[in-house]
Amino acid sequence: MLLRPEGGVSVIDWAWPCVGAAWIDLVSLAPSIAASGVDPDPILAAHTSTRDAEPAAIDAFICALVGYWENNSRQPGPPRSPNLRRHQAHSAQVSRAWLRRRLAWP
Repeated sequence: MLLRPEGGVSVIDWAWPCVGAAWIDLVSLAPSIAASGVDPDPILAAHTSTRDAEPAAIDAFICALVGYWENNSRQPGPPRSPNLRRHQAHSAQVSRAWLRRRLAWP
């Protein structure tokens, strides 16, 4: 976290520094919010970084997250992280269910 001169705080993900859409970080966290039983859509609708984002762009990104989690959950488990693949499978399931709700799929 970096304190800005005007008093604001910036969160920097040093492991994956890049420039992109401002809403990506919050949407990336949304599956964890959903896994806790909270609907992330009202949060996205109200937050300054996501409220003006194109819903189709968010849906496309969620679809990509599902593919990412699904693909990684099927890889061999790393010996030092025995629960990683289970976590990734659960993240895929939660993200898929959230996308289904957003798109009103059965």
